[in-house]
Amino acid sequence: MIFLGLTIPAFLFGSLLSLFLGALVHFWQGGNWKFLLLFITASWLGFWVGHFVATALGWRFLKIGPVNLGFGLIADLLLLGAVIWFVKGEKSKEKGIN
Repeated sequence: MIFLGLTIPAFLFGSLLSLFLGALVHFWQGGNWKFLLLFITASWLGFWVGHFVATALGWRFLKIGPVNLGFGLIADLLLLGAVIWFVKGEKSKEKGIN
């Protein structure tokens, strides 16, 4: 079965990679289960948006089979960086730090 040029194993590979990256960021940043869910969701979304945008534009960087790994990881890290920045702002508001 092919979904937007991806096979099921390729989709699972990209999803597991982004899940691992989100869990790794949660391990580094800490927090409760809500932050874990936030980091994993942001990681998954960032990876696949990066992959599909790069594929639509015809860009290729670290392409493994049908997965555009390079641009998926770049978008993933950018979105995770934005989420970390947002979360740190929320944590400092909770503590009363300006």
